[in-house]
Amino acid sequence: HSKTGEARMTKPSISVVISLFNKEKLIDECLSSVTEQTSPAMEIIVVDDDSTDNGVLAVKRWQKQHKNIYLYQQSRQGLPSARNKAVHHAKGEIVAFIEAGDSWSPHHLANVEALATQYPSASLYTTGYQLCIDNLCVRSPKIRHLPDVASPFAFGNYFEIASNGDLPINISGLAIARAKFLKLGGFPEGETMAEEQHLYAKAALDGPMAKHPMVTAFTKMIDRQTSTEISIPQTECLFSRHLTSIPSSCNEPQRQQLTKYCARHLLEIAQVNIQRGFYDLAQEILDDQRTNALPWHRTYWQCQLVARQWLYG
Repeated sequence: HSKTGEARMTKPSISVVISLFNKEKLIDECLSSVTEQTSPAMEIIVVDDDSTDNGVLAVKRWQKQHKNIYLYQQSRQGLPSARNKAVHHAKGEIVAFIEAGDSWSPHHLANVEALATQYPSASLYTTGYQLCIDNLCVRSPKIRHLPDVASPFAFGNYFEIASNGDLPINISGLAIARAKFLKLGGFPEGETMAEEQHLYAKAALDGPMAKHPMVTAFTKMIDRQTSTEISIPQTECLFSRHLTSIPSSCNEPQRQQLTKYCARHLLEIAQVNIQRGFYDLAQEILDDQRTNALPWHRTYWQCQLVARQWLYG
C-alpha cells in the first residue's frame, strides 16, 4: 500500500456524475441502478448536453422522488464538457462516472468506497465491467497483465495492459478524487473520440491506480455504436499526441510500453479507416514510424489495406 498512501479511517463522500445525450429509453434504468445502491451517493448530478428527446423530462420525474438528484443543462458542447461541468458542481470527495445508457449492480459504490478507503492516494479507481452486446449476451473484456485475484489491488502498469488487450478501465466503472480530477485537467473538450483515454493516460503517469475486480459496471455497446455522439476516427487522438513526448522520468521498459500503447491506438484508427474506405488516411497512419512497435499488427493491416484497394479500388 505504500505507493498509494495509508488507508483512511472514514468513508469518502461520493458524487455520481451522469452525462446525458438522447438516452430517453435508457436513463430510467441507469438512475434506478444508481439510486438503489447499498451505499448511497451523497448526490447525483446529471448534465444534459442539449438532448433532442425526452430524457430531461425523465430525469425531472426522478427528481420528484429523490431530492439529491441535480439536473443541469447546456447547449451542445459534447459529453467531455458535460462531465467536466458536473465535476465543477460536485461536492463529494470522490466523483463516480456512469454513462446515461449504462447501469451498475447494487454494490458498485460500496466497492468504490472500499477502494478509496484502502488506497486514498491512487491516481484513479476502477471496478470490473462487462460489455452488454444485446439483452442475452454479455461479453467480458479481454484484459491482460492484471493479477487474477478476488480482492482490491493497486497496479502501475496501465500502458502495458492497454497495449496488449482491452482497457482495464471503463468510463462507467471510473471513479476519481475530485481534487485529482481537477489537477489532471479533466476530460479534454472538443475531442470526439477517446477523451476518456486522455484522462486515463495522465492518471497513469501521475501514479498507481486501484481496481476492485468485482464486475459492477455494465456498458451497452449496441446503443453506443449507433449513437450520434460517436465520430469516425480519422487522425491520432489527443491522448496519443500528448504521449509523443515521453516524460524523461520514464525508464526504458516504460518508454517501450508507451510506444506500444500509442502504436495500438494508431493501428486501431488505421483499421477503422480501412474498413470504411478511407484508404489514403489509413496509409498515412500506417506510415507512422511508431506503428513499427507492433510489427505483426502493422503488417496485417497493411496487407488488409492492399487487399481492399485491389478489390474495391
